[in-house]
Amino acid sequence: MSEVCTNTYVQDLGNQYEKVSDYIAFLFEQYAPYMWYVLLGTTGVWSAVMGVMIIVANKNEDKHKARRIVASYVIGLVIIAFITVACPYLVNGIAAFVTA
Repeated sequence: MSEVCTNTYVQDLGNQYEKVSDYIAFLFEQYAPYMWYVLLGTTGVWSAVMGVMIIVANKNEDKHKARRIVASYVIGLVIIAFITVACPYLVNGIAAFVTA
């Protein structure tokens, strides 16, 4: 014979946004240097690849392609930096959404 438990329990956690956002801010302070290291490492590898592509385009005398590669490179660097800077705000927004 099996018994079914019909007891329920509801816990009011209250507004946990401040605690969660403070903890997330603490984590980002701890890991911010590493995020910049990843940014710099990614940028370095990507710069080397793009440099080779520009050299090949210049050797093939395809100046238009070389200019497009440089433009893509600059846009990519801006996007990578934007993502790195915006990441803490994004996580804080997610924390606010989850704890609301």
